[in-house]
Amino acid sequence: MQSNLHMDKTEQLAARMRGSHGIPDLMIESATVNPAGKRDRLAGPAPNELVNHEWVQLRNMTDHILVIDGMELKHLVYGPDNQSRFSRVFTLQGRLPGKSLLRIHSGRGKPFYENNRNIYHAYVNPNRVAFFYQIVRNDTLAIVRANGLTLDQVDYYVPVPENVRLKRVAPIPRRLLQPVR
Repeated sequence: MQSNLHMDKTEQLAARMRGSHGIPDLMIESATVNPAGKRDRLAGPAPNELVNHEWVQLRNMTDHILVIDGMELKHLVYGPDNQSRFSRVFTLQGRLPGKSLLRIHSGRGKPFYENNRNIYHAYVNPNRVAFFYQIVRNDTLAIVRANGLTLDQVDYYVPVPENVRLKRVAPIPRRLLQPVR
């Protein structure tokens, strides 16, 4: 590992935001980006219940409460010139207890806590019912702090099997989500 003398300021800040062994305090753990019945917007609006089966799950890797105010979940979008850029999906708010999960659904709903599985559920937008994540192109998901620094980032590759959960592969510092059956 490099000493702080050889790191630039951005690398130093990023290193301070990570826990031991390079693992971020807040990690993208898994996602369902191609739920059964997912369809293109051109086919008409999808029912909210179906859209909510598309989600990304974050894990607090620490034993303490994390203040997540202002952090953003982002993913890649592609412009007409085929250039990709990050686009905000959701701005996080509040505090996330140690070792707990936050599942961010793409549709509408009322936030709730699933006690038996230690999962907090949040919903992207009360006015939006649309899918977010790529299933025809590779995508990258990122958690970005309010100061613009990326806390965690993972990739997944197409084709994504329908109705299959993507999970981060070991070792954790790898930045890849793969299908789990």
